[in-house]
Amino acid sequence: MKEDKLEVGFSPPQDKNEADDRADAILELIREKGCSFPAEIMGELDISKDTIYRKCRYLEKQGLVKRMALFGVDKVPGWLQPRIKELWARGIKGDKIRYMTWYTVVKSASKADDHVVKTSKKHK
Repeated sequence: MKEDKLEVGFSPPQDKNEADDRADAILELIREKGCSFPAEIMGELDISKDTIYRKCRYLEKQGLVKRMALFGVDKVPGWLQPRIKELWARGIKGDKIRYMTWYTVVKSASKADDHVVKTSKKHK
């Protein structure tokens, strides 16, 4: 009698498309909002914090998003200006905003550049 082998590993083959979809979903959310922070992405997309940071680093290496910080900034930067009233309405003000990690879409990354799934498969 022939036994079926159970595939064991950290990244089973069927999870690859789902993982790429997560990066696409994160990129789309950041694009919609103009800028976003990890806790917001976690709440909106129901993705774990570790996965969000890993996918954001991946998108940053691909040149699709840029990590921003507000340490030592006295004025609200232009990329954050449209979100201030929304953040204040949610009770996020002052130093809470300043000490967050923010992600923005790189200006050269247009909708036509959404090739996250294609570029992640290097072994063809």
